[in-house]
Amino acid sequence: MTTIPIGSDARRRLQEAQRAESAAVAATTKAYAALARAQGKVETAQGEVDRAVAALVDVSGVERAAQLLGQPVGVVRRAHQRRARPTAEPRGIPQRPSAP
Repeated sequence: MTTIPIGSDARRRLQEAQRAESAAVAATTKAYAALARAQGKVETAQGEVDRAVAALVDVSGVERAAQLLGQPVGVVRRAHQRRARPTAEPRGIPQRPSAP
C-alpha cells in the first residue's frame, strides 16, 4: 500500500474541518438538551391546563365548559380525558441521532 504524502496545507484544512465539525456536534447536543428542558416545561404547563379544564368540566359539564372557555367541545373533552388517565404517556422528544 502506497501512502500519499499530505501537505501541510491539506493537514491544516483537515484540522479546521474537524474543529468545525466538533463545534457543530457540541452545539447540536446543547440544542437537544434545551429542547428537552423546554418540552418538560410545556408538558408541566399542559398538565396544569388539563387539571383546570377537568375541574371546570366536573362543575359545569363538557358543553358549558367549552362555551365558557371559547374552545371546541373536542378540545375540552380531550383535556378532561387526559386527566382521567393515571399517567400521561410521554410525548416524543427528539433524541440525538446515534452514530452510524
